[in-house]
Amino acid sequence: MMKQLARFRSAAAVFGALMFGALPALVMPGGAVAGVVSLSSSASSVTVGDSFTLSLRIDGLTGAVADSLSAFDLKLGFDASAVQLSGYGFVDAGSGLNQLDLPEVGGFGFNGDASLVAGGGAVSAFGLSGNSGAVLDTDQADAFVFLTLRFLALADSPAAQFSLDLSDPGLLFADSGSGELAVTFQNSALTVNIGPGTGVVPEPSSLALAGLALLACLGRRRGAVAAGTAMLVLSPLAFAADAPATPKPAVQASSAKVDSKAGAIDGLVVEVRGQRLKVRSADGNEAWFTTSAALSSEIVNKRVRGQAKPAGDSQLLDAPKFD
Repeated sequence: MMKQLARFRSAAAVFGALMFGALPALVMPGGAVAGVVSLSSSASSVTVGDSFTLSLRIDGLTGAVADSLSAFDLKLGFDASAVQLSGYGFVDAGSGLNQLDLPEVGGFGFNGDASLVAGGGAVSAFGLSGNSGAVLDTDQADAFVFLTLRFLALADSPAAQFSLDLSDPGLLFADSGSGELAVTFQNSALTVNIGPGTGVVPEPSSLALAGLALLACLGRRRGAVAAGTAMLVLSPLAFAADAPATPKPAVQASSAKVDSKAGAIDGLVVEVRGQRLKVRSADGNEAWFTTSAALSSEIVNKRVRGQAKPAGDSQLLDAPKFD
C-alpha cells in the first residue's frame, strides 16, 4: 500500500487520494467484470539474435462512469538466461496513441516507466494518466494495448517463459474515479520458442529506429481513432519513444552521481508533480525521484542535493536540500 501511495499521490490534484487494494484478479460485486487483461507475443518462435515484443492489452471497458483505465502497476517475470529486456513503450499501435495520455487542456500529462527488478528475471512497470476522469471515460478506447515490452533473444530455449506476477502485493489497476478497476486475467503467461539462429546477438544499441511515421487523425470519441500526432516507429512494433530498458544513465552534477540503487545527487529541479521531482544533472541527464512530502512548484529551477535510495520501483530522495 505504501508503495502505491508513494507513486500515485502525485496525481491527487486530479484524482484525489488513491486507496487501493491489490488482488491477483479484481472482480466487481455480482460477478460483473469491468476489464480483461491479456498478455500476447509478436512471435511464438524466434531465433537467437531476434527481437520480439510482448504486449499487455485490456478489453471490455464500456465508457460508463469510472469504467476506464487510469493507472496500472505490475511485474512480469521472464527467463533471463534466454532473453534480455531491451525496450518498452505505452503506445497502442491500433490507435497510434497512449490511451492513458489523451489530449486535454490542463491535463497533468502521463507518467510511466519500466525497469528491471533487482536480481533480474522480472520487469516492473507502471503508468499513471494525468487526464481527468471525464476525458478518460469519454475518449479512451474500449480495448487497447497499454504496455509493450521489447526483448532480445540471447540463447536457445524450446519454451522461454513469460508471466505476470499475479501474487505481487503491488499489483494494481485503477479506474478513472481513483478506485479499483475490476479486472480478470486471460493469457497471463506464455512461452516463446528460441532457435539457434546464427549465434550472433546484436548489441541493444543497434536495435535502432526503423523509421518515422506520422499519424494524423482528427478528433475522436470512444471506439474511434484519435488526435493528430507524430510518433516514432520501432521495428517490429510502434512505441511512444525509443525507451531502452538497460539501466538508466547515472544522474550527475560535478562529482556527485546517482545510480540505480543509491547515491548522492546534485542537480537542477526541472519539474515537480506532487511528491515527485525531475532532476537534471550537469551533463543533461534527467531522472525522477520520490520524496516523503508534497513539493511546491517554487523549487523548479533550484539546485537540489541529497541522498537517493531504492524505494519500490523508484528512488527516494532522502532529506533533499534546495538552494
